[in-house]
Amino acid sequence: MAWWNEAAGGQTPPVTLDRVAAWFDGNRFAYERRPDNSAIVAGFDDCSYVVAIVDGNLLAIYARSWLNLPEDADVTVTLRDLLNTLNRSQAIPSLSSFVDDDGRQVAAEVAVSVAEGLNDAQLANILDTSLQVIIANFEELGEIVNRGQNIQAAGQ
Repeated sequence: MAWWNEAAGGQTPPVTLDRVAAWFDGNRFAYERRPDNSAIVAGFDDCSYVVAIVDGNLLAIYARSWLNLPEDADVTVTLRDLLNTLNRSQAIPSLSSFVDDDGRQVAAEVAVSVAEGLNDAQLANILDTSLQVIIANFEELGEIVNRGQNIQAAGQ
């Protein structure tokens, strides 16, 4: 029988922060829990990474990469076009940009309904895949910025 049909004890276990922490522990990833125990916070490959369970129904994964691009209008338009192209080409993550004190940055988000729970293999698959695609997207964007193509050229 396929792994997605093998529920534990007739029911698929609920997704909890403890189960997400077990995945981090199993992969030997360093992380911290927020003081209010609302999320797990980690960092991978120059990005911040947050995993939360929202209302027991949604597994939300948020990541940020600091490109520190200028807040120039041309840079913003070019970056948004690039993000939209990536968003159209893939199911996850959803990419967007934001501005902080250091300039224009990039964010990624993955949202998965977990209202019916997930078994361990499903949860691991979602967490593995999400991390891989987020890092791959951030690396691709970083390479574009480092080559000075499209984005930085628009701001000059």
